[in-house]
Amino acid sequence: MKDLIVLVAVSVAIGFALGGLKASAPPAAAPEPAAPPLPRPGVYLVAEKSGPDTAEPGDWILSACGPRCLRARAAAGTWQMDLSWNPTADRHRGAWVGERIDPGTRCWAGAPDEYQRGPVPLKYVIRADLTGFVNMKFSRENPSCRGETEMRGRQFTLQRAKSLWS
Repeated sequence: MKDLIVLVAVSVAIGFALGGLKASAPPAAAPEPAAPPLPRPGVYLVAEKSGPDTAEPGDWILSACGPRCLRARAAAGTWQMDLSWNPTADRHRGAWVGERIDPGTRCWAGAPDEYQRGPVPLKYVIRADLTGFVNMKFSRENPSCRGETEMRGRQFTLQRAKSLWS
């Protein structure tokens, strides 16, 4: 009986030791969100949500550029950008992320016929629900038309345009 008690005590001790080792292991990483299905290809209306004085950026044409890649281009054909799915973007909810350089908007600089223009880096984040934002980085050399020289962001939504039949 004494041997049986010792054997049970040793088994329990080993079980606690192994269980304790498992419990003290680092936590498993949270699974990364899978890339959602790409939106249906076609024309999407872009509406800015930042305020009443924001400029309308125009319609975009969305299509796939790979299994986890979303291609956006201006319907006017002035720019194109590929956005790749990043599971850690937008506070780890996942989003399509892309960057492009805007050649700049021609701005009146004060004197008659005096204009300035310069490249502005733009970083886009588009969520699976087709809402998102763009961050614009202005500088002293390339201020916004309002004279801003720091980062500025704009919120937007994408909505599929209705088909027109002729």
